[in-house]
Amino acid sequence: MQESNRQQADDIPEKLRRMGFKTREAADSEINLEPFTPDEIRKMAMMEHGRWCVERLRPGWRWGEVKDVEKKLNPCLVSWDELPDVEKKKDIDAVLNIPRLLARIGLEIYKS
Repeated sequence: MQESNRQQADDIPEKLRRMGFKTREAADSEINLEPFTPDEIRKMAMMEHGRWCVERLRPGWRWGEVKDVEKKLNPCLVSWDELPDVEKKKDIDAVLNIPRLLARIGLEIYKS
C-alpha cells in the first residue's frame, strides 16, 4: 500500500502536465486549493485509475469477482465506466487532494 501511494504521488506531475498545469513556488499564503474544473477532476481521476490498473497488472494481478490478495484478483481491474461509484470516489478524492499536498511543500498549481 505504501508503494502504491508513492507511485500515485510520483505520477502527480504527469497528470498535471497532461492537463496543461504546472507548479511553482507559492507567491503568498493565498494558494488556490481548488484549481480544477469538474471535467479536469474527472479526467485526472480516470488517469489515476488507469495508472493504478497498470500498477496492478504488471506484477500479474487480474480481474476477479472478489478481491483475493494471494491469487492476485481484484474486481476493480475494469474500465472507468465499469468501476463502481464508491471506487471512483477514491480516485476523485486523490485528485482533489493534489493541491493540498503540493501546498504543504510550498507549491501552487497554475494553468500553463
